Amino acid sequence: MGIYADEIAWQDLRRIFQYIFQPTHFGGGLPQLIPHTIIKNAPFCIGKDLEITPLEVIHGKLPVIAYRFNDFAYATDLNFIPEDAMQGLMDLDVLVLDCVRIKPHSTHLGLNEALEYIEKIKPKRTFLTHLNHDVLYERDSKLLPDNVQFAYDELVVE
Repeated sequence: MGIYADEIAWQDLRRIFQYIFQPTHFGGGLPQLIPHTIIKNAPFCIGKDLEITPLEVIHGKLPVIAYRFNDFAYATDLNFIPEDAMQGLMDLDVLVLDCVRIKPHSTHLGLNEALEYIEKIKPKRTFLTHLNHDVLYERDSKLLPDNVQFAYDELVVE
């Protein structure tokens, strides 16, 4: 199976899952991985129709990766989007964006911060995800513009 990660993530994966990368036995149960190292802002393709662009965003003080898949992007576990990543998120049909709660948070976007990014990025539709238990779907959906909604389990985006 192909696995895609940046070098920082690969270092952690090799440390945490040593049994995969330095196996002491062979046989059943060991994942068979094909590692691919990604570089921020450098698109790559899977198949002929899927272009993926890794975009570096910030989670607290830690750089993490958001992904753009053609005109769909997934950017969660973040509290800051640097300018180069903002540029990579323009012209989207769908953005799935972090919004952990209504109030500000130190390592995630609160609702106002998420809405500010949405206003700048201007995707056609946005689904807010990574919601905590303080967000009540029916009550808090009234706070959202028409092109933004809270994601939910088993949501299908077409």
